[in-house]
Amino acid sequence: MKYLILNHKMNLEYKNIKKYIVDLTNIDINGNKLVVCPSDIYLTNFIDNGFIVGSQNSSSNKDGAYTGEVSALQLKSLGVKYSLVGHSERKKNFNENDQDINKKIRLLLLNKIKPILCVGETMIEKSTNTTKEVISQQLKESLSKINSKDISNIIIAYEPVWAVGSGKTPSSNEIEEIILYIKDLIYKNFKVKIRVLYGGSVNNSNIERINRIKGLDGYLLGSISLDLNKLQELITKM
Repeated sequence: MKYLILNHKMNLEYKNIKKYIVDLTNIDINGNKLVVCPSDIYLTNFIDNGFIVGSQNSSSNKDGAYTGEVSALQLKSLGVKYSLVGHSERKKNFNENDQDINKKIRLLLLNKIKPILCVGETMIEKSTNTTKEVISQQLKESLSKINSKDISNIIIAYEPVWAVGSGKTPSSNEIEEIILYIKDLIYKNFKVKIRVLYGGSVNNSNIERINRIKGLDGYLLGSISLDLNKLQELITKM
């Protein structure tokens, strides 16, 4: 069983949602665990139709005068079970840092929502062979002041920043090395085993190769999650 996290990002109009939900209901997930992360305005559409749902974001503040934000408590009240945290697009476009991410994770855990923490290196960091150092620092700061029991409720998604939306992916050996590195690092520091996913230009041309990687627990899927014919083909190839 692998996790399939569908990140819709800022896509799909309301007129498309009903058909998408019907079509997604008919997808054969082949024993895998499907989590849908739609835009916030569609969260209840998916929850009411029986899907396991995650949010794409959550506020670093508990509550109060933060116009446009959505809190972990509000998400919990809807029935949201997971939340993406630290996606590279949030860091790039909204200037989020690892301290912000740490606050979000702690609030999510407090409200019994499982964070899906995204980590990964830029092309410059990859080219200077500092990927492991970068990811180690991201994990150290993002998971600060979190105990081992709570760490076990966190999923890590390895998403190389340079691979997101680019059509490019690391080699299987590179992905495997980093996934095992993350698992080993977490175990050394917290003495717990965690799930690690891969995300970044996963498609029907590379899924069979990536799916053979040791230690891989699933996928964070972006654009392919919007095309359910392609998604079904991808699942079939897993």
